[in-house]
Amino acid sequence: MGLGKTIQLIAFMLHLQEQGELESPTLLVCPTSVLGNWEREVKRFGASLRVLVHHGDKRLQGKAFAKTIKDYHLVITSYALVYRDEPTLKGVTWQGVVLDEAQNIKNADSRQSQAVRQLEAEFRIALTGTPVENRLSELWSILDFLNPGYLGPRNFFQRRFAIPIERYGDTDSLRTLRSLVQPFILRRLKTDRTIIQDLPEKQEMTVFCGLSAEQATLYQTLVERSLVDIESADGIQRKGMILALITKLKQVCNHPTLFKTDGESASAKSGGKKTKQADTLLIPKLDSFENQSGKLQRLAEMLEEVLAEGDRCLIFTQFAEWGKLLKAYLGATIESRSAVPLWQHVSKTTGGNGRSLPKRSPSSTHFHPLPQGGRGRVKPHPRQSCVSLRSLVEPCGREPSHRSGVSHRANSQRSSAQICLHWHPGGTHSRTDRK
Repeated sequence: MGLGKTIQLIAFMLHLQEQGELESPTLLVCPTSVLGNWEREVKRFGASLRVLVHHGDKRLQGKAFAKTIKDYHLVITSYALVYRDEPTLKGVTWQGVVLDEAQNIKNADSRQSQAVRQLEAEFRIALTGTPVENRLSELWSILDFLNPGYLGPRNFFQRRFAIPIERYGDTDSLRTLRSLVQPFILRRLKTDRTIIQDLPEKQEMTVFCGLSAEQATLYQTLVERSLVDIESADGIQRKGMILALITKLKQVCNHPTLFKTDGESASAKSGGKKTKQADTLLIPKLDSFENQSGKLQRLAEMLEEVLAEGDRCLIFTQFAEWGKLLKAYLGATIESRSAVPLWQHVSKTTGGNGRSLPKRSPSSTHFHPLPQGGRGRVKPHPRQSCVSLRSLVEPCGREPSHRSGVSHRANSQRSSAQICLHWHPGGTHSRTDRK
């Protein structure tokens, strides 16, 4: 949650090096999207640590890998490659195995979760801002990686802790579980002023935006027509139709154009045929882009206030197409300030096939440059961006449940605007907390 887990691990590695105890390489496993971030941070804050990124088509395998990493202190790889390169990674005696965004192993039965458990090491560390997202079994999975068997088998944990706490609110079981896991958790809170003295209090403001006439008409028509189909369906099909309706309504609430674009994309994917004639008939005639969305009008007002103060703003949206439209719109409306909005779309599967990721450092440099010495706030350069748009979605359009904090680290903005609220509260808080 932006409280220094990265720098704390680097400091720990430097301490081992200073004590002469860094005898073997340590493996760091992280999401693909932050491989470059980890490499840069280690080189910046731990220059004496030799780091190797195990990623890409030309990555070493087998004996060549084992021989090469002897000259390195830290080897960084992704969760996807831990499973794919399991034989190569298992052939090395690691001094430590570190999991960044450890909630990636919350499902103990997943392939990547099973793979990291097979790695032998002297110590194990799990870094996460959300150890529990939905259920206590996720906490068990992380603790079972750190100390196998400490909380007992999974079925025992379910009977003894998960069911009593989640279903019946058993405070005694909760107190017992907390006492068991607390000695193994180093927790940092933003409310602790001994950690961050200059962090201002977070101020959350929920803004209710009315629908434009076109949005309201489209919304109501879409609901009425969809309910007819939903009433005639049952089982998993009914649930799928409800979720699809919710997504379409979120698009309408953003802007009618977004719903139209989504319908056209679906038509293109189906070979040019209209998948649903109703989707095309529902689209009203578009005249003015801004006036057709109450949410967009309020966003424009908020950005005016932010830019007038000389600050930056980070905008989150679920829909990649909406981000592209916003970039074009904001690029025209704030052009007078010479602040070109940045657009960054991060997909869950980016780089998952082992290919090298595109460099993201130019975006980071333009949006949150560091002043002399690397500390404090700076006034944006005329050619630097004051507005950054981020889309954190999976390829199929679902919002990720645990990627919310992965790709927007160390930003210097003081304002965050979430155009599309995350379906999971933890994701929403994670985004707004990252300042």
